[in-house]
Amino acid sequence: MQRGRGLSLARQQGEPQVAVLAGGGGVDALLKLEPERPGRMYGLISRLKAVTGRREELAAVLLEGSAGMPGCLSYVVARDLADPDALWVTEVWDSRESHRASLALPSVRQAVERGRPLIAGFGERHETEVAGGHGLGG
Repeated sequence: MQRGRGLSLARQQGEPQVAVLAGGGGVDALLKLEPERPGRMYGLISRLKAVTGRREELAAVLLEGSAGMPGCLSYVVARDLADPDALWVTEVWDSRESHRASLALPSVRQAVERGRPLIAGFGERHETEVAGGHGLGG
C-alpha cells in the first residue's frame, strides 16, 4: 500500500486498484479504479456536497487545484441547480494513469488539504470511457 498525505493506494493481486481519500469530519471517498484500457480517454463524474453555505468556496478551491495537470483534457466544476450545497465535477483525461498521477501533484494535494474541511460528503461517482466531445477529439 502506498500512503500519501490524505491519500492511500492499495492493490491486491488480480484486483482493481483502490484509492482512499481521507477527509476531515469522517468524510472518506473510496475510488475503485478499474484496469487501464490503453489508448482510451478516461472520464470521471462526481457529485460533492459542500458544508452548508460553502459551495462557492469549495468550487474555487477545486478550480484552483486543477491548473497544470498533465493529461487532463477537461475539468469542469458545475453547480447543482437542485441542491444549493452540491457540485458536480466532470473530468476527462487522456488516460486513467494520468488521472492517478495527478493525485500526487503538489497543486492537487494542496487543493485536497484546503478543500477537505469544506466537504460535507460525496454523492454519485461514475467512471466512464470517453468516446469524444467538442474540443476533445477522439
